[in-house]
This record gives sequence, structure tokens and C-alpha cells, in this order.
Amino acid sequence: MYKIYVFVLVFIGLISCSQKKKNKLPFPESTSTVESFVKGKTFVMDRVGTVSPFSDKMDKEKPYRWFDENKKPDDFAKKYEEERMKFVLQFINDTLARITDDGKTWEANYKVDSNQGEKEKAGLKLRFSYEDKEGNMSFPGMGNEPVIFTSTYFIGGMNDKEIILEAPREFNRSSLVVWMKVK
Repeated sequence: MYKIYVFVLVFIGLISCSQKKKNKLPFPESTSTVESFVKGKTFVMDRVGTVSPFSDKMDKEKPYRWFDENKKPDDFAKKYEEERMKFVLQFINDTLARITDDGKTWEANYKVDSNQGEKEKAGLKLRFSYEDKEGNMSFPGMGNEPVIFTSTYFIGGMNDKEIILEAPREFNRSSLVVWMKVK
């Protein structure tokens, strides 16, 4: 009877460990690896989270705090996660992407690079540049020149079906991270 009891406990432990979701993916090797991976693909949301404030030191093995791992999320976090889950990136070709976010869809030019701007961490990034066609960011005296925005997403990891992006947004003063999968 004791052997059966031990076997059942070990079996349950193995199953629960195997069903645990991953926290991170391997970093891509080069810009060309990322470019060939995203080209022609559409990515939809799988998970939403934040970057651990200790990801550089103590939390290297678990750098992200995923909302779906939070046992008791508050209403604000639930609503925010629900809104973020509608985010879609469609890479039309090697320079053009279609972004769906906040109930709107627009096209943007994109590039992959490893340039490190001020206050940016080292590594590969996806940069999306797009025009403010609605004129929301135009100011008096600017003339008729459109305002061009650039949004930078740090690539936190990827494999042949998924990509992790650290977004240029925050939730509760922590950088937002999204885990996207190929549709």
C-alpha cells in the first residue's frame, strides 16, 4: 500500500510540473533570425505580464510575472489583461506590418536591430514607425508635416512558434511584456 501511495504522489508531482507554463524563451541569435521568423506571419496574444524589477539580478531564471500565474488578480489587472489580449501583429512582408491595438488597426514600417538608444537595454528590438494620420499629436505651428511615431519592443525571447516582446507600455510602474504565438 505504501508503494502505491508513493507512486501516486510522484505521478501527481510529475504531471503538475509538466503542465507548468514556461516563463521565458531563448534569445534569438541575430537580426536575420528574427526577420525571417516574423516575415509573413500573424501573431496573437497568449499571455500578458510585467517585467520583474529584479530581472537583471535575482530573477534571471524567471524574469517575467505573468498575469495568468497570479492567484488573485484584482479587477483592474483582469480588465487590463482582457484589453491587452486583443493586441495583434501581422507582418505583411519584410518591412511592413499591420498592428491592431486599442480597437484600431494601422500599418507601420518595421525593422529589427540591436542599436541601443538612451535608456534602452542591450539586445534585439523590433521598431515600428508609423504616421499619426488622425492628427492626435499635431501641434500648432508644425505645419502640415505628419508626426512619425516609433515604438520599440525589446525581444525577450522566441522559438519557432512564439515570441516574447517587452512593450513600450507600463502596468503598475513595471514594463509590460507580451507572449505572442503564431496564428
